[in-house]
Amino acid sequence: MPLLRFIARHTALYFLVALVVSMLLSWGLLSWVEKRAYQQGQLELHSKTDKVAFDLLESTAQSKIIGAVQILGLSEPSFKQVALADLQQDNSLADSRLRLLVNR
Repeated sequence: MPLLRFIARHTALYFLVALVVSMLLSWGLLSWVEKRAYQQGQLELHSKTDKVAFDLLESTAQSKIIGAVQILGLSEPSFKQVALADLQQDNSLADSRLRLLVNR
């Protein structure tokens, strides 16, 4: 019976200990859930970013005009000079050649 008297006299202390322990456990659980949600969001964002980058690269690389410019770049000296920075990018000769390509 002395144990029951001790518990009855110190009920507030046990209640405070239980409250602190439950708050610490809740805080730990919420931190863990938040960390997992953040990691999951980062994985989804990374996956979507990779897909968009791949789609953009694929659509650009397989574009008809890009393919034609690549082929012309092998034989057109003005394109080579612009690519090597020997001519300015707004060179009229290269522009006129590109306009012929775009108008086709």
